Amino acid sequence: MAERALRAVGATGLFVLCVGAVGCMTTDGLAGGGEPSGAATGSVTPKMVFVTSRVYGATLGGYSGADAACKAAADASTLDGMHGKKWTAVLAGSSTTLGEAKWSMPSGDVVAATTAALIAGKLETELASDENGNVTMYTDPRDVWTGGTIGAAPIADCARWTSTNATAIVGHPIDTDTTWDLGPAPCASQEHLYCAEL
Repeated sequence: MAERALRAVGATGLFVLCVGAVGCMTTDGLAGGGEPSGAATGSVTPKMVFVTSRVYGATLGGYSGADAACKAAADASTLDGMHGKKWTAVLAGSSTTLGEAKWSMPSGDVVAATTAALIAGKLETELASDENGNVTMYTDPRDVWTGGTIGAAPIADCARWTSTNATAIVGHPIDTDTTWDLGPAPCASQEHLYCAEL
């Protein structure tokens, strides 16, 4: 089966991060020496990212089921500006493209100044705010389903989020480095989701 990758369209071109190997990054338009392809220009668009207030089993119904869970959480938010938007679950192996953006939580705190910083785990604050703007992750011991390093091929993803067998990779939402999306947990557990606005 073909590998899936989370891509990020930046102001300098198309980043394809860690396809098939953790830690690699290529940049179309810079590393390739050519012109940026479909690059966005102008100011960086502000977008929202949050961790769900509820937890889910690993049988999410695949990537599309995880995306639907994010949309349902956002549509049920008590905050204005969360409803009727397109959302994606932030999972390793996702084929969804995230546009270049400045990422903030519903609480108003900036998480990452760019999409590249978000994916690289260079966060300005913990991604701990849920869809209602509440920061509850400090008292909730559970983690967040990720499947591996964001932007990479999945390391362990509970059979593409359809099984409770084996072990998956999860993230720690109170961390601001690469561990925000990388750590082990059994597929039989219940965890949160990271959700990003499209």
